[in-house]
Amino acid sequence: MLSITSSESTDERPAAVPGSQGLTERPRAPMPFVWQHGRQLILLDDDPEGWVMAELRFDDDLCRYVEIRRAVYPLTREAIGAVISRALSSGDHAAVDTALSPHEWLSTYYGIEIVSDIIARPDARSVEFTV
Repeated sequence: MLSITSSESTDERPAAVPGSQGLTERPRAPMPFVWQHGRQLILLDDDPEGWVMAELRFDDDLCRYVEIRRAVYPLTREAIGAVISRALSSGDHAAVDTALSPHEWLSTYYGIEIVSDIIARPDARSVEFTV
């Protein structure tokens, strides 16, 4: 089973740190979270206005990615839920992969742990997780 924790750390954005010229600004990851499955590309980034999630699809005729949707979420858990829900359209395994991938990104750059444990089901054909 894959458990996604709903701790207080996912309710709020990372704490502010001193910035240049005495201003306060939150620490930012050096790059956005990026997840790709086939022609689907999902981006998650921290912005001064909130967590920005964007979904893009590769257009064969244009030979480039085209933005399908973009949304700004004030809470970390809302942004994570949006990323996982968009990946769910690509199947259960894609949703599990997107739960694990942002966990690594968020824990590395923001100290936010969203996955508490992973336990494969006995049949090993699927993985359960709770949000």
